[in-house]
Amino acid sequence: MQNKSILALSLNDQLLALKNQFGYIMFSMAEILKKIRDDELYISLGYDNFSEYVRNPEIGMNLRTAYYYIQIYEVFIEGLGYDIEELQKYSYDRLRKIAPIMVKQLTSGGHKETTEVQQIMDDAVYLRWYDFEKIHKDKEANEGFEDYLESPEFYRCSKCKKWIVSIPITDCCDDWLGQMYQMLVKRFDKGGKRR
Repeated sequence: MQNKSILALSLNDQLLALKNQFGYIMFSMAEILKKIRDDELYISLGYDNFSEYVRNPEIGMNLRTAYYYIQIYEVFIEGLGYDIEELQKYSYDRLRKIAPIMVKQLTSGGHKETTEVQQIMDDAVYLRWYDFEKIHKDKEANEGFEDYLESPEFYRCSKCKKWIVSIPITDCCDDWLGQMYQMLVKRFDKGGKRR
């Protein structure tokens, strides 16, 4: 049992070290890809366009991945002013997913020291992705309104396997409730049985 614990700790340490190395490599690759794209250096290498360059067998990269790398670099390094060491605790996947949210922060004058940016970055590290998305989709859905309403939650019924939507009725639009009422009247008789 002790040997397994030692092996597990050793492999975990190795994995964390590789993850840190990957962060440096990813940002270095992103910076190079950006320079090649922006300065059209792919032409000097014999390619007609950036897409052709990254897809060539020697590079062998998906164009979307190349653009994600560049976007992460532009948003977090150039835009928000993070350095690579500060971004080591974030996976490529998390950075890729939160980059569009951070683009909105940049357009509103955000910087890594602003409270909103710090909160998003903290949430990206500490929350499960489902919880992160719920919080930030709720914020987005509430933009422009004085009062804050949580988004409905939904889950599957264990009996019939259909959806159940959980939302306080006081948070619902009266017009929509009227429409739902009409639909329910058509679907069920006075005793509550389905027609």
